[in-house]
This record gives sequence, C-alpha cells and structure tokens, in this order.
Amino acid sequence: MSTTLTAGDDDAWADWAVAVLSTSVSRPASLRAFEWPGSFASGSRIVMLDESHRPTGSLKHETMRLVFRRLVTDGTIQRGRPVVVASAGNAAVAAAHFCRMLDLPCTVVVPAATTAAKTELIRSEHADVVPHSPPAAIYDVAQRISEHAGGFYLDHFTHAPTAATDSDWPLAHDLTEAVRTLAGTPPTVVVAGLGSGATTTGLHRYRQHHDRGYRIVGVDAENSAYLPGWLANIPGYGTGMPSRIEGLGRPVLPASFDPDSIDVIVRSPDAASIAGARHLRTLLNKPVGASSGANLWVAIRGARRATQPETIATFVADAHPHYLDTCHNDRWCDKKKLDPQALAHYFRWRDDG
Repeated sequence: MSTTLTAGDDDAWADWAVAVLSTSVSRPASLRAFEWPGSFASGSRIVMLDESHRPTGSLKHETMRLVFRRLVTDGTIQRGRPVVVASAGNAAVAAAHFCRMLDLPCTVVVPAATTAAKTELIRSEHADVVPHSPPAAIYDVAQRISEHAGGFYLDHFTHAPTAATDSDWPLAHDLTEAVRTLAGTPPTVVVAGLGSGATTTGLHRYRQHHDRGYRIVGVDAENSAYLPGWLANIPGYGTGMPSRIEGLGRPVLPASFDPDSIDVIVRSPDAASIAGARHLRTLLNKPVGASSGANLWVAIRGARRATQPETIATFVADAHPHYLDTCHNDRWCDKKKLDPQALAHYFRWRDDG
C-alpha cells in the first residue's frame, strides 16, 4: 500500500490526492521506443512506443491517472468514497491501482469468463472482483453496486476520452518526440487501436493544438461496431458480438466516440492480430497483447501500400504473462477457431513490393 494521508480534512485529502495524481512515473519516451526492423519498397519506416513499461503495464495507465485527477478535482471522487468499475481489461487494472494509491475502496465487475490470471491481476491491486454473466450486463451491475454502496460508478468509456484531451496527457507528446528522435522526422501516420476511443481522441486533440500533420488510422477488430458504425455514420451502431481481441473493438459504438477524430479505420483480422503479438513477443522477449499485434499489422499494411515514404508511428499497448494463457496459447486459439500461424509470413522483415 502506498503512503496515504493520515490527518487533515477532506480538502487536504483532495489536495494530497491531486498532487499524487499529478506525478507521472515512467522511463523517457526515447528509451521506450524502437524502430521495427523491417524494410519496405516505399522506403517507409515504423516506430513503436512501448507502453507496457507503465506501472500497470499498459497505455491505459496514464489516461486513468488523469481520469482520477479530474474526478478528484471536481469533487466526484472523495476521501473514502467507493469506486466501482465494469471491465476486465487494462482500464480496470489501472483504476484499481489508483484506488489503492488513494486508499479508496474499489470493486471491479468482470465477465464470468474472465481468466483467473486477469482476475488475480486486478485483485493484486486490492480491489474486490465480482464476476457476472452475461457480459453485457456488467455495466448495469456496477451501477447498482455503486448506488447501494454510496459510491461512484467510473464508466471509462465516458471519462477516458475526456481525460485524453488534458494538456498533461503524455501519450501523443511521447510518441511524436520518440519518433522524431529515432527517425529524424515527425510521424506522418499514427496507428492506434479503438477500444474506449480515448487514444485516438487524445491524438486528434494533440494534432489540433500543436498543428501536427499526421493522419490517424484507427484499428478495429472482427465483430466490432467501430468500422461499420463509422462508415454508416450511425451513432450507437451495434453488432451484438464481443471482440476476441482484448482491448480492441466494441459490440456497440460508444456514445463518446468522435468520428471526426480519425481519418480512416482499418479492421485487423483477429488471427493477424495474434500473429503480430507472437511476432512482437519474439522480438521483445515478452508476451504482448493481441491489440499490439493488430497495431503492427495495420502499420505494415500501410507501409506496403504507401506510394511515398511514410513515417508510421504506433504502440505496443500492453504486455503481461496472462496473455500466455490466451493469444500466445495454441489451444486457446484453436478454441476460438483462429490460426495465427497461417498469417505469420505477413511479418517478414523485408518487402520488395
């Protein structure tokens, strides 16, 4: 447990909490980035910023830090008030982490099918975990729990995109500066997965405020609502089908999604996303998530289709041993009827056009 406030009134706690949440702990971006070693006929280059070095192992960490800071600042999160989250993803881990730092009770409602390894990861941050079925109902359950406990239901699909527009949100700055350091030029294309939509929202706001000229490519998964909903321009579009790629895709287009924040959406085949994750595991010697593999697949696709040299920037979104039981596990893939081996050739180092 981190150091907590031992004396003082609620205003003092809020001041202390804001101070805690105003500190970002991470290695410099230049040390977290690397150039993918493949080559392309177009002369394009791919630079990846590795966000798995964050304290909770994913790019959700810094966004959730700013979510908590906003909610403490506006008085929504108060000393001792329980926080309830509905998610089995990295947002849940990050939320539980900041609750632990601030000594706030935390409950996380997860789908009943959530792996034991992911459940234990959330519990390791001192959160209570409530499994529930069917998965689509976890949001309503979280809302009821928060009302019964007199707590706050933290809907990260609502709060994360807003937090990503904060001037202190580091992801866009870190990515552009790391690319400039490694490639000698700013990115011309930025590739980012579509989960909550926070990352693309933040990247869009950053390019507006800083007059950046990069194009934003959103990455979607099979069965997800993002691509068809964006193409048809239908708010709240739904497929009714869950994504097989953790952290990527949604069965229903979130109300917070801004279609103007991206220039194009590309759907990565699920098997390709997993093949990319396995390729990155070999390259980086750690089990990254399949959403990172999807980012790399889309980046390579863009580099191969480019008609002029592009500097393409994207993310290693997360890495954790629990992925050894899912996307890095052949039996899990067989159960999902996915064959990543058939697409492993896509990640060869050299492309002669």
